[in-house]
Amino acid sequence: MIRNDYLMRAIQQLSQAFGQLIAGKDAESPTDSLDIIEAHIADALNTRREFLFSQDIATVGEFDPRLAAELGRMFALHARVALKTGRADLAPLSTAWAFRCLIRALGQIDTPSALLAEAELTSMLRHDVTEIHGAQFALPAYVALFDFARRTKRVSRAEDSLFAAISLGAPSEIVNTGRQFFAGLLDLDDGELAQYQTSRDEIRELLDELDS
Repeated sequence: MIRNDYLMRAIQQLSQAFGQLIAGKDAESPTDSLDIIEAHIADALNTRREFLFSQDIATVGEFDPRLAAELGRMFALHARVALKTGRADLAPLSTAWAFRCLIRALGQIDTPSALLAEAELTSMLRHDVTEIHGAQFALPAYVALFDFARRTKRVSRAEDSLFAAISLGAPSEIVNTGRQFFAGLLDLDDGELAQYQTSRDEIRELLDELDS
């Protein structure tokens, strides 16, 4: 179990490092960026750089979601840089860790870290690194995004993520969950639906698409 003081320090340091890397600070070349990213991630995981990708990826399920969000952003950045620099040995590894961490971070509802993870996961799904090295993660990622949007009642995002998941072969229970969610919105009054930026007619049309 990570102590809370260590946890908060790790989260803060990862956030600061991510901002500096995005701004182009501290790294003179893409190779330097990879080294810096790996060093920060290894420090947060209390391991050494050379052992970074030998860690058991299943342990992500035990991460604090706030830490998972920051690690997910760093792993996603690492994957993009690795792809850009032709590091075919590293890109698949960091892609897998990025998806696992970002999906884990969506376990919270409407917190800053969960919203960061949602934005990063959405961006990751659109990047070439996912098509090349992470296609197998697209379906669970869209399912996680749908579930997060459903729980936070953001109808448009839920719709987009659900239909993306369906296009990738989402199981029937996910489709049924989506149907139940959207059907439940019909119990709201028109004012409440307007707050969720949708209407009764739009919901009915969406349900017709799910039933077709």
